Amino acid sequence: MDSGELRRRFGAHVQRLREARGLTQEQLADRISRSVDTVGNIERGVNGTRLETGYALARALGIGAGELFDVAAVPRLPIAKRRKAVEQLLQVIDGLDDRSLAQLKVLVEAALRLAHANR
Repeated sequence: MDSGELRRRFGAHVQRLREARGLTQEQLADRISRSVDTVGNIERGVNGTRLETGYALARALGIGAGELFDVAAVPRLPIAKRRKAVEQLLQVIDGLDDRSLAQLKVLVEAALRLAHANR
């Protein structure tokens, strides 16, 4: 994984953690004594973060540093968002014939294997 991808994954992970705790970027920035721009740049993967800032983020989010820096972990949507995503998928495939559904299943399984292999 190159440094750009690492920054993007880390930033997305920070954003998911922040949102799961119902915090705004402004609130998180206040908790770590950094600017909103800093938090936004971290979340977008524009900038990496210093180790000290990483530890401050972990404390502010109520997690250990290991969990914060575990960017290889598979992100999980909150249950309500997962249900909505599943409902949207069902709408997309509604009305497909059995053959098309079987082909779609093969494609999805292959895509998931590739995604898993690239972690």
